[in-house]
Amino acid sequence: SAEARAALHAIGGGAKLAKGNAETLARAGGVALLSTDGDALDAGRAMQRVWLQATALGLAVHPYGTPADLWARARAGGVEGLDAAAAAELDRALAVIAARYPLEEAERPLLVLRFARADAAPLRSSRLAPEAVTSRA
Repeated sequence: SAEARAALHAIGGGAKLAKGNAETLARAGGVALLSTDGDALDAGRAMQRVWLQATALGLAVHPYGTPADLWARARAGGVEGLDAAAAAELDRALAVIAARYPLEEAERPLLVLRFARADAAPLRSSRLAPEAVTSRA
């Protein structure tokens, strides 16, 4: 909401969050950008295969949706609600991302994935097991 953005901006929270994310991504063992020039559902399936393979290899995966979303919105004509300083900072950050992950004109970024060595089993969520919510016809 506009109120939440204003409150976060008033304390410099957005910049602090962005800086923390940038530092974490810079130290990451691996980073990938999921993009597509086609169906987002197919891209989601590809992301699932990458995530499952990473897990099988003992890697933890942490998704970052905001960088890809902001990049896609900026490429489509801009991000509403940013002041000049925030827009300039976003332009600088997106230039770094675009240099590292060049995309074709038709491609759109969907998700950034950070990979790290998983030292211990992650905490299990309270989600139901897949077999409890799926069936074969």
